[in-house]
Amino acid sequence: MNWFFAAAALALFLWFFALLYLKSFVRRRTSPDYILGLLQEEVRQLEADIDEKTERNLQLLEEKIRSLREICAEAERRIAVYGRELEKREKETRTLAVLERSRGALTPPKKPAGQTRPEPLKIVVSRENIVDKHPVVKQLPVEKQLPVEKQPSLKNQIAELYRAGFSPDLIAKQLGLTPGEVTLYINMGISKNFGF
Repeated sequence: MNWFFAAAALALFLWFFALLYLKSFVRRRTSPDYILGLLQEEVRQLEADIDEKTERNLQLLEEKIRSLREICAEAERRIAVYGRELEKREKETRTLAVLERSRGALTPPKKPAGQTRPEPLKIVVSRENIVDKHPVVKQLPVEKQLPVEKQPSLKNQIAELYRAGFSPDLIAKQLGLTPGEVTLYINMGISKNFGF
């Protein structure tokens, strides 16, 4: 019987200590310091997450800003090239107008809508017409008479305009040709070293 009472007393003693431990455990877990510590740890974790996401978003924004700057630089470069091209076209147009005024009647007629190439400009010069109209020419013997200037060939006209810096489109428009024909003449001239 003594063993029974000793075992019961021991069990009661252990139960009492377990109850005291449980009470202190609950007190520690529900204490304001413990709860405040948990909240502080959670807030630190949230701050770390927010910092990480903010850093990632900043890097994305910097990449977008860098790509936008590259696009703006490319657009400015293209605008500058377009401006130079416009200036070049205006210069070509002014030069063509001056050439047309200086050539006067020697300028070939503009091609009609249905014709691919205009008819060449025909200048009929006969020895009799020159001799009859100009008395100075009558006095010169035939072998000493000056040769009549002919219109430059199409190849020479294209070469002259190309060396002056005109584009194949403008040369074609001026001479009444297609841009492909002008490009072909230019390529043939470059390959044969005709002074292009």
